[in-house]
Amino acid sequence: MRAKNSFFNSLVLYMMVVIRVVAGFILIRLIISLYGSNINGLDASILSTLSYLDLVEGGVGSAILYHLYKPLAIGNRDDVNSVLTYTNIIYKKIGTLIILGIVVIAMVYPYLITSFADKVFVVELIFINGALTVSSYFFDGKYSILMAADQKLRYTTVANILETLVGKCLAIVLALYHQPFIMIKLCLILGMVIRIGIIYYFKAKHYSWVNIKGSKSDNLTTKKIIVNDSKDIFIQKLCSSIFATTDILLISIFCGVASASVYAVYNMVIAFLQQLMSPLVDAPLSSFGNIFTIDDKDHIRKVYNSYEHLIIIVTSIFTASYLILINPFIAFYTHGITDAAYLNSGLALSLAVLFLIRYYRYMSASILNVTGNFQKAKKYYFIETLVNIILSIALIKTIGMIGVVIASVIAVMTSGTFMVKYVNKVVLIQSLVPLMKKIFVNSSVVGLITIVLIYLRQLNQRYIMLIISNLSLLIFSIAAIIAINILFWPDTYLDLKRYLDVLIKLKERWSKKEPDSI
Repeated sequence: MRAKNSFFNSLVLYMMVVIRVVAGFILIRLIISLYGSNINGLDASILSTLSYLDLVEGGVGSAILYHLYKPLAIGNRDDVNSVLTYTNIIYKKIGTLIILGIVVIAMVYPYLITSFADKVFVVELIFINGALTVSSYFFDGKYSILMAADQKLRYTTVANILETLVGKCLAIVLALYHQPFIMIKLCLILGMVIRIGIIYYFKAKHYSWVNIKGSKSDNLTTKKIIVNDSKDIFIQKLCSSIFATTDILLISIFCGVASASVYAVYNMVIAFLQQLMSPLVDAPLSSFGNIFTIDDKDHIRKVYNSYEHLIIIVTSIFTASYLILINPFIAFYTHGITDAAYLNSGLALSLAVLFLIRYYRYMSASILNVTGNFQKAKKYYFIETLVNIILSIALIKTIGMIGVVIASVIAVMTSGTFMVKYVNKVVLIQSLVPLMKKIFVNSSVVGLITIVLIYLRQLNQRYIMLIISNLSLLIFSIAAIIAINILFWPDTYLDLKRYLDVLIKLKERWSKKEPDSI
């Protein structure tokens, strides 16, 4: 059942990725070409600033997710309802505080971005983006957490797909007809309403037994447990939020919103890779939580090692592909746009290294939360954030926007070292040597591919020959990474074969109706 749930979750997540990426690439290109890099950079900067308001949530969502694993696994509906009752109460309070935060940002932010003169437009943009930020706390957030804990991510993913189809596709149409930018953003509000409606539909169909108005006595006990965990998760969430938003905010302030647009375009491609990785990495996490809950630790150790190796291989392939294709893509994507210099090989390389390191340590970071090691996660994320802030401020003044990415690389390497060591030594109780060997071999191959790529681009100046050499190197890189891993670790072939066998069996059962949740 866990494999089946992971498969269905991954399938719909990949559908969402394709739709979101295609719609997102088209829309951002239209925004830059029709409304300018300053508008795109301003919008990205506002979204980044508003993300700080999620800190008001204080880690409650992650704690709730963790405390839903066990009652869902054993079929205890009373405990599930108790947790969701508290979730409903606290989320409404959080949503109210976020609304107040949006008002404060609308009063202050327009005067921080001195490179943009139209203050009224900035305020309008803040309130529209703020509505997108706060909606889930009042409406569908509690049910999305329930579905994630119950290994039914596909329900929320279907809702997100329809949100994208309605919101972004309508926004694209309006942009093509040169409608005001505010109208483009309002289309996303319509998509949000569609998403909420779909979540409520799935809740009514599959979770009709859910009651978010449970007894106060049950709720009091639940509250104490969740609040204790939330204290540790809040620090982790605070650090993650600061880390995620530091780069573009510093670039907006010190380098201008046009430079923020350049960063946003490159980061858009990285976000695309992260979305491709997300179904592979995130879909099984609830299964890991379920396995740890029932103390099947021997099984989790075996599954974890195989799965982590698969992620290292896929991360290496994605990173090599990004390095090979990013410059030709950016040149094509920003062709004819002259209000900012978008081609930046140094930024591309530094973001690729950051992507590689983050996903090499991703499973270790995820397992810390899945197993309830919130205090350790809090400590490591605090170290990461502190290193990132100090180095970002120092480096942006000396080497510009590339400096903030380099600071992020160093910070992630520092915290990742602690995370990987703790998970392997304490949680899984196994040697670090096999993992270090896998990371060293795969990162060395990616580094070699980068050197070859730089040489080929210097050698071939003709555009057509450059495309041919890049595509050839891409095919060779994918084959080389897989072949080298099979050469060093023959079990890699067996793991991949088992994975494909599972997909084939599940495909044969596709037409059969899946049992309802508890």
